[in-house]
Amino acid sequence: MLLSFFVLLDILSILNIGVICAPEGQPKSITSPRRPHLGTAVDNQLLKTNPEYARTIQKYFKVLTPENAMKWDATEKTQGKFTFEGADEIVQFALQHHKIVRGHTVVWHRQVPQWVMNLDSEALIKATQNHITALMKHFEGKMFALDVCNEILGEDGTFRDSFWYQKLKETFPEMALKAARQASPGVKLYINDYSIEGINKKSDGLYNLAKGLKAKGLLDGVGFQTHLIVGQVPKDMKQNLERFAALGLDVAISELDIRMPVPASKENLEQQAKDYQEVVQNCRSVTRCYSVTVWGVAQSESWIPKEFPGMGSGLLFDDNFKPTTAFQGVSSIIKSSG
Repeated sequence: MLLSFFVLLDILSILNIGVICAPEGQPKSITSPRRPHLGTAVDNQLLKTNPEYARTIQKYFKVLTPENAMKWDATEKTQGKFTFEGADEIVQFALQHHKIVRGHTVVWHRQVPQWVMNLDSEALIKATQNHITALMKHFEGKMFALDVCNEILGEDGTFRDSFWYQKLKETFPEMALKAARQASPGVKLYINDYSIEGINKKSDGLYNLAKGLKAKGLLDGVGFQTHLIVGQVPKDMKQNLERFAALGLDVAISELDIRMPVPASKENLEQQAKDYQEVVQNCRSVTRCYSVTVWGVAQSESWIPKEFPGMGSGLLFDDNFKPTTAFQGVSSIIKSSG
């Protein structure tokens, strides 16, 4: 279904109907209707208050992912009281500007209200089913995919010892995916995680989990977050994407950034451009890889400095929303796709 959706977008673009055609003067390298489609994480507050932020998203990105506005603490902080306003702002912006929405995320061990974590196993199942149903019904017909489960595995490929696992053991991914499938059958359902870009114990564990969920008709894709350090793109990344795609799953680069020590050196910026090219080329080379989403727009709003002190410069635009050297690397690959 997703493939036919993007084929339709290509046809509309060719016919010059204006659904995703680049406005006059806009770099066609980024807005090409061809695969892969470039996306970004979006903050609804910045979207409202920073015109340059909104302009950059409108001009250069096709796939929009709410960075925080669809997470549980933002949408149901108090049980039974749903607050979709923040996510609505992003979705409405996307619809207004002919963008595509990739939803994010429900089942995660972070940014979950305390009341959810306090529930017993039976109540947790009911609350999760209710939350997923409410979210998906609210955004029905407005998003093409959703990261239903996020970061559920540990580095050894077994389940993370989260409150989800402690209360529901191995059953919770299937439970959540079933609820999502029933609520909105047309949405592509994903599991999303980090440190799975190469072939390792964690990606092996996810491969086995995904294989089983795919066989049950519950899983449509895997999101590879791809938070990298400059110069460290896994050499077997393409091979890893291919083995998941061979299961009949879509694959997406879902949260890409490539950090480095700051202030950034010329050498690291040049290497970063090569790294971005390599990641995008890996996606482009795998038929079922439809999108590359960068986790933020400008360096000033990146999560990296807070999470990794002394590191930064991981995104495609600088603090003044000027394209970085890395942008040129991404641009050259996507331009050759069209």
